[in-house]
Amino acid sequence: MTTTTLRLTAEAAGGELALRPRNRLAALAAASQAIAGPRDLATLLATIYRETAGAVDATIFVLGLYDQASETVHVVKQVISGVERPGGSFPLGAASPARRSAAASRG
Repeated sequence: MTTTTLRLTAEAAGGELALRPRNRLAALAAASQAIAGPRDLATLLATIYRETAGAVDATIFVLGLYDQASETVHVVKQVISGVERPGGSFPLGAASPARRSAAASRG
């Protein structure tokens, strides 16, 4: 069984997640209703982006699915400054270049 975790991370001044003037609870309710409707993945991902951008600064928006078996992230939606970019995949586990580099520097 594969488990998928969706995480939304945003950085703002002071390290706090800053919602635009809407009430946090109202924003969550509206987003929940919006993402409950789409029946296909492309529409669902577009809706998640739209709702996120309506609530927080989503200048850089990347949505990925983590495959635990292969320790790989598959980018399924990526929008930079309002322009959709192609997805891709990258290793995140022990085989990732960052982890290999850190291990080599420790030596």
